[in-house]
Amino acid sequence: MKKNLFNLFAILCLSLTMASCVDNEDPKQYLMGQFVIEGINPNYTLYAREGYVVHLDPTSVTSLTGTKGFGDNRRGYFQVNFNPDETEIKQAPTGNKNIMVIKNAELVAGEYVKVQSPMTWKVAESKNITVADSIFDVKKLGECWVHRGFLNIIHESYYSLNSNREGIFPTTSVVYKQESVKDNEITLDILYNRHTSKDASTSPATANFITAYDFNLLAQIVPGKDSIKVTLQIEGTDEKKVLKVGRDCNQY
Repeated sequence: MKKNLFNLFAILCLSLTMASCVDNEDPKQYLMGQFVIEGINPNYTLYAREGYVVHLDPTSVTSLTGTKGFGDNRRGYFQVNFNPDETEIKQAPTGNKNIMVIKNAELVAGEYVKVQSPMTWKVAESKNITVADSIFDVKKLGECWVHRGFLNIIHESYYSLNSNREGIFPTTSVVYKQESVKDNEITLDILYNRHTSKDASTSPATANFITAYDFNLLAQIVPGKDSIKVTLQIEGTDEKKVLKVGRDCNQY
């Protein structure tokens, strides 16, 4: 039976992991982590911010995704298997960072990370996204970073299971108020706690949730030519994080 990749924005394992396969007779290793997807079906390359460039075996992509490949998805959490003999260390195109290039990697499994577009506060209000909802609470704002054109935001939040033991997860949106947009500067509000289902039959648990945004769209919103100071704040806490991001952030 063919396996299928599917959309899921709750990622419980966030760090990149590399290890050897269990079979001692198999020299392959596996890599699990978050990647930016680039390329045209079925010839894709995955980029991890930790310094890995993974060229996928096209047949494994077709086997797992069918004829549509990754479609419009550009972020994902994947497991790939590879032969250590088909790797090499190179210097990144920009900076002094070394990267590991992996060739002919086998795509084994994965989940897509949803990429969203930031919206104005006015649009968010029209969609009732700014209305408080107490089903879920956020515990803290986690790591935030920009990699190859995507702003990635992690927050630790509560979630529950319904009577069918299906996860009820918070919905996350990033919005901005027009008055926060200045020369080379913007403040983003992270809104959560919006979900229509209230059928929670278990005590809430916590997990790390990740969402991604197209930073190039933000760069078009913010006037100026210098690097952009991005202030992230999450509704429900006093936490803030500040990033300074170059406008050309599509490379390492």
